[in-house]
Amino acid sequence: MVKMREQSTDLVLKIVQMEKLTDYTCNPEYLDEWNKLAAKQKAFIYDVPKNESSKIQIEGFGGVEVNNLRVSQAFDDC
Repeated sequence: MVKMREQSTDLVLKIVQMEKLTDYTCNPEYLDEWNKLAAKQKAFIYDVPKNESSKIQIEGFGGVEVNNLRVSQAFDDC
């Protein structure tokens, strides 16, 4: 009985998590914002290694720290 109760609790928690995710994706404002950011993804990926500054300006977010996104620097000493 205890095992079944734990399985039921786990299932309900998974369902609640999925509902939280779908709530965002059904919101038209969220989807509009996501689409705007996704459209700029290639430019962002290109700009990170080229930009010598530690921050890149992103519309709607302001300055975003990008030093930790420069993966190539992590392997320079190898």
